[in-house]
Amino acid sequence: MLCELFAQVDANTHTLAKYLMELTIVEYDLARLNPSEIAAASLCLAMKLNCDTPDWVGLVHQVFVV
Repeated sequence: MLCELFAQVDANTHTLAKYLMELTIVEYDLARLNPSEIAAASLCLAMKLNCDTPDWVGLVHQVFVV
């Protein structure tokens, strides 16, 4: 999967990120967010919860924050 290649996370972190994204489907307040923002936030939170190295967060910050 793309997140495993880009963020170099294991299958558990990837599965947790997908679960967190699915939780947003039922939240009407989150419907205004872009899917890419939800995906990035879900992966970031999954990495924090699984204590993976947060190098990916710095890369996303460089790419998306102008």
